[in-house]
Amino acid sequence: MTGLGFLLHPPLDKLIEIAGSDDLKIRRAAFTYLSKKFDELYDTEYDPSKYEGMPFVPAMKDGKECVGAHEDVRSRRYYIVIFAAEAEHALRSIPIIHGQ
Repeated sequence: MTGLGFLLHPPLDKLIEIAGSDDLKIRRAAFTYLSKKFDELYDTEYDPSKYEGMPFVPAMKDGKECVGAHEDVRSRRYYIVIFAAEAEHALRSIPIIHGQ
């Protein structure tokens, strides 16, 4: 299939874009995939500074599920980061802030 031009996995930029979707099911699927495949596929190309201002991290704000940019979720008290139980362990390995 790759000989026909199909990709082995989604590009990181596109996956982060999809993880910021307005559709809850779509963003959960994208973020769960990202967190499960991070170490295997995306670790070496991920640069948090490239995604500043891009909301893609699952969070709660004012009691509602949303997505936040990594710098907001990490530094602002009104965001509470939430993760799917199966993605939580994998997410810990994703450096939310560059250099952490």
